[in-house]
Amino acid sequence: MCPSVRGAEGIQVALLLAGSGALTGGLVGLAVGAAWSAVGGTPLGPVPTAAVILVALGLDAVAGHRPSLRPLAVRRQVPQAWGRLFGARLVAVLYGARLGVGPLTILRTWTWWAALVVGASLGPWPSAGVGACFALTRAVTTIVAGRGAGDGVAMQARVVTLTRAEPAVAAGAAGLLALTALGLALA
Repeated sequence: MCPSVRGAEGIQVALLLAGSGALTGGLVGLAVGAAWSAVGGTPLGPVPTAAVILVALGLDAVAGHRPSLRPLAVRRQVPQAWGRLFGARLVAVLYGARLGVGPLTILRTWTWWAALVVGASLGPWPSAGVGACFALTRAVTTIVAGRGAGDGVAMQARVVTLTRAEPAVAAGAAGLLALTALGLALA
């Protein structure tokens, strides 16, 4: 969120970012879950789910040392020109829409891919929920990271701090995903 957007407009921009991200993330999850079901895919179950999560964590652990193992993604932020060409509300919708589809932005962990596979195996609607939750998590992280950063130097320092915390956050997210998927598989 742009530091110049404050007050009621800032709240609107944050809601548009989160809403459009959740919508696109949910739609991607729904489509992949429907495709999984259409080809006769069944729920993974606890052991394969754990294997998917462990593979994602393993790839994350070595991706820093082997760039060829980085997650499949465009590895680019949204176009900066959007901020110059459009108003804050439209930029929030565009950014959120792209943010909801993990690989259309910078994706630093394999968690999105693991969540996509596990969610899809549970069916279209659970998969839509997984996609929407992933997008909401990314939107909230983006909003929190940008909140109160008045200048480029402050924002850069905040990004460095967040980047250092990223491996622990990714591991926690993967663990939470594994526990949720395990709970759903056992239900």
